[in-house]
Amino acid sequence: MSSGVPYILRDTAGEAEPLSRRSLGAADKPSGSTFNEAWLQALIQQHPSLLPAGDIEPQYSRLIPVCTELPLASGYADNLFITPGGKLAVVETKLWRNPEARRKVVAQILDYAKDLAALSVEGLENAVARALRVARFRLFDLVANEEDAPDEATFHDRIARDLRLGRFLLLVVGDGIHEGAAELISHLNEAMSLEHTLAAIEIKVWETTLGELIIVPSILMKTETIIRGVIRVDDATPGRVRIEPLASAAPASARQSAASMSEREYIESILGQQPGGVAAFEAFRSKAEERGFEFVMRKQLMIQGRLPDSSPVSLCLIMSDGRFDTTYANAGPQGWGLIDVAHAFQARLAGLIPGGRVKQTPKASGWYVADETGRWPMLGTLLADPDAWLDAFDTFLAELAQRRDGPGA
Repeated sequence: MSSGVPYILRDTAGEAEPLSRRSLGAADKPSGSTFNEAWLQALIQQHPSLLPAGDIEPQYSRLIPVCTELPLASGYADNLFITPGGKLAVVETKLWRNPEARRKVVAQILDYAKDLAALSVEGLENAVARALRVARFRLFDLVANEEDAPDEATFHDRIARDLRLGRFLLLVVGDGIHEGAAELISHLNEAMSLEHTLAAIEIKVWETTLGELIIVPSILMKTETIIRGVIRVDDATPGRVRIEPLASAAPASARQSAASMSEREYIESILGQQPGGVAAFEAFRSKAEERGFEFVMRKQLMIQGRLPDSSPVSLCLIMSDGRFDTTYANAGPQGWGLIDVAHAFQARLAGLIPGGRVKQTPKASGWYVADETGRWPMLGTLLADPDAWLDAFDTFLAELAQRRDGPGA
């Protein structure tokens, strides 16, 4: 990845000053200071919003510093963060001077993930207390005053679950990553993980003529393969976790479309208590993606398709209460003057639900599919006959393309 030299515009007349790139690890001769890994580690801890974690996984949009130099079995993790919801993020800073450093840092942060997975919540808090050099430490104290924090019991349970599953955000942060991007991608994608997301972030430091520093972070890459191994938890030996490779690796196309950590947890929260529910959704998702449909995770999960010119078309929204809303399918067609196509789509979907009907609101853009109780249908209704629903999605997109763009679309 390459980029030009940034400028600062001093006024609207166009007076501009080019910035000078500062190389991390190089000594500053006038002051004698060094922009090294320790400097970067302290900068990230003091200003965690420098890390675009929310763009990697939405659940990590707000990071709260926990400690630096967290003592683990295989070494000291540079930075530990937590979100108000109890999600853990580990950062390893590295100056990329040679290919060996790239290989080592990936192996190192994966070792830290395994070490964390072997801890209990109490064990993690004890490790943090050692890092902070205090007698006692509670993670909940960091988030107790956050508006979106859960109660303490729920917070504790979420951390315990993520520790057990190895479900973390792992960030490798440094400069010069672009020089070995191909090698790093290889190491990231070959790494057999627990259930974490592993990403590389490059930090560029630019300096003005006044000596001001401008820090520019950018996401270079992240692993799309979330689960590459089978996790074995030995109940007879507390804390023992074994990672076994899958019998056969999935094809590259399947790995690239693996669900994000946020999406997977979202579906588990909806269907986790229903026997076979998560597996049924994964089967549906696999069939849908084979046919070109997309799953977009924000606060809730949207299923969308695309027209031949790549215009996105929303199909339905999977909501946090386990129901789905087809209102969003009206948006694109209404803008194109084709709301009747959307209404025909709604009627087609209603026919797939026992007792289903189209709820007609005063606004044509508000029509949606309802079940026999008049509410949004349950997700299980869709999963019961996935092929029929996907056929309806395909028909909808084909009709939109034909009507909007003509027979040659």
